[in-house]
Amino acid sequence: MDLTLIPEHMRHVMVEWVNNGTPHPSTMGSFLRAMLCHDVWTAALRADEGNGKSLSAWVRFLYWEVPSGCHGSMPTIVGWYDEKKKEREARAVSRGDEVLL
Repeated sequence: MDLTLIPEHMRHVMVEWVNNGTPHPSTMGSFLRAMLCHDVWTAALRADEGNGKSLSAWVRFLYWEVPSGCHGSMPTIVGWYDEKKKEREARAVSRGDEVLL
């Protein structure tokens, strides 16, 4: 994943999203949620200066650099969150951690 395509302040957010499915789509920033839902119009309206200047780079980043299952529409990103949550819970159980439901 070539994180250099997106603004530096968003890189850790995308690593967390791709690897762990966090945060939940309802609590993530409106710019990121719009980009992950392929709503570039809304993303442009919600973008800070750095993200606004990088909209075309964001589109390339999502198309080429991240799994297709983690972006596309709200149902898709909620599904990614749910899948990654199950993975996190399974890892916690295998480590013997208590899992709160």
